[in-house]
Formats: sequence, C-alpha cells, structure tokens
Amino acid sequence: MERRSAVKNISLSIGGLIALPSWAISWSPKTFSNLHFSSTYDKILLAEIAETFIPQTSTAGAKTLKIDQFIGRMIYDCYADDIQRLFEKGLISTENLAKKSFSKQF
Repeated sequence: MERRSAVKNISLSIGGLIALPSWAISWSPKTFSNLHFSSTYDKILLAEIAETFIPQTSTAGAKTLKIDQFIGRMIYDCYADDIQRLFEKGLISTENLAKKSFSKQF
C-alpha cells in the first residue's frame, strides 16, 4: 500500500514540475509587483513573515529573493476570492496576535 502512495506522490510531483513552466510563462517582474493586496502594509507584513522562515545569512533571504511576491502571485493566481480574503484575514490576525503578545508590530 505504501508503494502505491509513493508512486502517486512522485507522479503528481513530476506532473506539477512539467506543468509549471507553461503555467508561469506569463509571469514577469511587472506582474509580480501588481498584486491585489488590501494595503501596502499587507505586502510588507508578508515579506517580514517570509523573512522569518528564510532569514538572510551568508545566503540570500526571503526578502532578497522576493519570496513574498511569489507567495502573493500564487495566492492570487491559484485560489478563489474567498480563499484570498481568508489569506488576508490571516495576515491581519498574525499582526493582531503580535501586537497583543509582544506589544509591537510583527
């Protein structure tokens, strides 16, 4: 049974890697900078959260690599409006929790 699961996961991964170039061909620096966040602060907050997971050390961090722009593009290209709003609410909740717990912005 585990072998079937492994083969299925590998097949899905390979399919995704094959489909990604054709799907992302229309992406450009201009399309990444034109995201639909509710506010500029949401963009900044997403960048800070991404930098927390991939900090800059001797290698480039998430901000340098513009991972926040990639995440934003994935959210707005791949998910329905209700999920996009839920994502934005999650950003707001993260900020509110940081203020409540540490008395400062994330």
